[in-house]
Amino acid sequence: MVQIARDPTLPVPPNLNEEEQRATMVKASNRRGGGEELTVLPVGTPPLGGRWNAVGTIAAPGSAKPYTIYVKSPHKRGPGPKGTRSNHPLSDPGTTPLVEHKPHVPVGTAHDDAHQTTQNPATLSWLSAVETDALAQATEELRAVVDNPAATEVQIAGKAEIAVKEARRVALLGGSDAGTMKEVMRAVDRVGDMRNAEFEAALQQEERLPGSISDDKLKKLAERTVAGERQRQMMGSGSPRAMELVAQAIVVSADRKADAVQNLLDQDKRSTGSVTDAQFQTAIQDFVAISRQSQLMGISPPKLEDPMATVAQVLRVMIQRKTESRLKLVQQKAASGGGVTEDQIQKATDDLNKLKEAARSLGVPVP
Repeated sequence: MVQIARDPTLPVPPNLNEEEQRATMVKASNRRGGGEELTVLPVGTPPLGGRWNAVGTIAAPGSAKPYTIYVKSPHKRGPGPKGTRSNHPLSDPGTTPLVEHKPHVPVGTAHDDAHQTTQNPATLSWLSAVETDALAQATEELRAVVDNPAATEVQIAGKAEIAVKEARRVALLGGSDAGTMKEVMRAVDRVGDMRNAEFEAALQQEERLPGSISDDKLKKLAERTVAGERQRQMMGSGSPRAMELVAQAIVVSADRKADAVQNLLDQDKRSTGSVTDAQFQTAIQDFVAISRQSQLMGISPPKLEDPMATVAQVLRVMIQRKTESRLKLVQQKAASGGGVTEDQIQKATDDLNKLKEAARSLGVPVP
């Protein structure tokens, strides 16, 4: 297996992206088949001296920045066949060739012939080229899909998951995953922007065509947007637009819940008893829930300026209905042959008292 031996004692050229250099070096090694001492430097960097020979150029993964490939002429290490790629001695056919990562070797210094091996672990950080190459490929594929305007959220998330997996593997081997995590950050931001755009489009449609977006869909869009924003924040990023959209959706829902309660009150006023207690209770529960959400978000939709006044209005209607219903039972029992039992009257009394107690707990005055 080809491996990379990094030499931390050698200086680095100014502005060198070592993550990109390492990925480019692995790409060059794979292209040439491995088995060589090889390094790459950005085109324009002073050439290496000693036994380093420039053998061509290669584009860096992702950025396509041109690098010059340098290969070192091998030492003759034994009586192996002269001219072979690795020139191993016949007695040591399994020696592992190295791809040496030397960021820069000044021309004429003795460093260019220095040969590092695993026998000096204090100055070497070994990284499997197979793992590094997989990371470089995953990072490049993630970058490509993020840059593709037609890419879907599923495609971006899939590539990001693969890149994170490879980055963790390389990090465990002592390598750097900084370049990959930058692309993961871009992917998270892109997904967040996509979710914001989807949510905003739905709200704009609702504004043009009131009632065209259901409460369930608004809720799901809000949950997706909030989840995307949390991912951004976990990565050290964030967008205020996400919570602005959630606030807009709450205003839409608040208006709907308030209108639903008012419509029931108007209906019951026109036709007493046409609205059931269950309908009133459901409408009030939804109304109170959206009022609390609004308070938590720090917003005050116009139709929720005095939510308790609306709640009190409904409770008074329900209390009046239950009072009349209980009174009717009492009157029926008093009449001969009414067919009303004490248990029925007691249940009606208990229901009325519970409703009054609920009203008092909310600060609604009741008789």
